[in-house]
Amino acid sequence: MDELKIKLLTEIEKSSYGIYRKFMTIEEIKLCNQMVKDKLLYKTKPDEKNATIAFFITGKGKQYLEQ
Repeated sequence: MDELKIKLLTEIEKSSYGIYRKFMTIEEIKLCNQMVKDKLLYKTKPDEKNATIAFFITGKGKQYLEQ
Protein backbone atom coordinates (compact mmCIF):
# COMPACT_ATOMS: atom_id res chain seq x y z
CA MET A 1 0.00 0.00 0.00
CA ASP A 2 2.86 2.40 0.76
CA GLU A 3 4.27 1.83 -2.73
CA LEU A 4 0.93 2.84 -4.26
CA LYS A 5 0.74 5.85 -1.94
CA ILE A 6 4.21 7.03 -2.99
CA LYS A 7 3.41 6.37 -6.68
CA LEU A 8 0.19 8.41 -6.48
CA LEU A 9 1.79 11.28 -4.55
CA THR A 10 4.67 11.43 -7.05
CA GLU A 11 2.27 11.40 -10.01
CA ILE A 12 0.09 14.11 -8.48
CA GLU A 13 3.10 16.26 -7.60
CA LYS A 14 4.39 16.11 -11.20
CA SER A 15 1.03 17.14 -12.65
CA SER A 16 0.14 20.82 -12.57
CA TYR A 17 -3.52 19.84 -13.17
CA GLY A 18 -3.73 17.24 -10.40
CA ILE A 19 -5.09 13.77 -11.04
CA TYR A 20 -8.71 13.38 -12.13
CA ARG A 21 -10.80 10.87 -10.23
CA LYS A 22 -12.44 9.52 -13.39
CA PHE A 23 -9.06 8.15 -14.54
CA MET A 24 -8.38 6.29 -11.28
CA THR A 25 -9.20 2.79 -10.05
CA ILE A 26 -11.47 2.22 -7.05
CA GLU A 27 -8.43 1.29 -4.94
CA GLU A 28 -6.62 4.52 -5.94
CA ILE A 29 -9.70 6.63 -5.15
CA LYS A 30 -10.04 5.07 -1.70
CA LEU A 31 -6.35 5.65 -1.00
CA CYS A 32 -6.56 9.27 -2.19
CA ASN A 33 -9.61 9.88 0.00
CA GLN A 34 -7.65 8.49 2.96
CA MET A 35 -4.72 10.77 2.09
CA VAL A 36 -7.16 13.72 2.04
CA LYS A 37 -8.15 12.81 5.61
CA ASP A 38 -4.44 12.59 6.49
CA LYS A 39 -3.97 16.05 4.88
CA LEU A 40 -1.45 14.75 2.30
CA LEU A 41 -3.82 15.69 -0.54
CA TYR A 42 -6.77 17.97 -1.10
CA LYS A 43 -9.55 17.55 -3.62
CA THR A 44 -11.52 20.08 -5.58
CA LYS A 45 -13.42 20.54 -8.81
CA PRO A 46 -11.45 22.29 -11.55
CA ASP A 47 -13.04 25.28 -13.26
CA GLU A 48 -13.91 23.28 -16.36
CA LYS A 49 -17.57 22.70 -17.12
CA ASN A 50 -18.78 19.24 -15.99
CA ALA A 51 -15.37 18.51 -14.48
CA THR A 52 -14.83 15.59 -12.18
CA ILE A 53 -13.03 15.78 -8.83
CA ALA A 54 -9.26 16.29 -9.01
CA PHE A 55 -6.70 15.52 -6.31
CA PHE A 56 -3.78 17.87 -5.58
CA ILE A 57 -0.80 17.47 -3.25
CA THR A 58 -0.41 19.58 -0.09
CA GLY A 59 2.76 20.81 1.59
CA LYS A 60 2.47 17.93 4.07
CA GLY A 61 2.26 15.53 1.11
CA LYS A 62 5.46 16.96 -0.37
CA GLN A 63 7.21 16.53 2.98
CA TYR A 64 6.01 12.91 3.09
CA LEU A 65 7.66 12.28 -0.31
CA GLU A 66 10.95 13.81 0.83
CA GLN A 67 11.25 11.34 3.71
